[in-house]
Amino acid sequence: MEKEAPIISLVYLERLLIKSSFGLTPKNWRRIAFTALILASKIWDDESFENEHFSKAFPIFSTACINEMERIFL
Repeated sequence: MEKEAPIISLVYLERLLIKSSFGLTPKNWRRIAFTALILASKIWDDESFENEHFSKAFPIFSTACINEMERIFL
């Protein structure tokens, strides 16, 4: 992942928390942070991994789960 992605993901997290009713909890913060990192990577890098590749790198999340998290986040 690009070194700029964590900074961009923080911007996305801040926007999500300010503009929506989402709140970070001990149960959801990992999923939300992971999704923000994926989105930041996809926006910043023209040749980013696809969700299938992210699910292989992070096997605790299936491709379907990543797709759903991304859809909800956006």
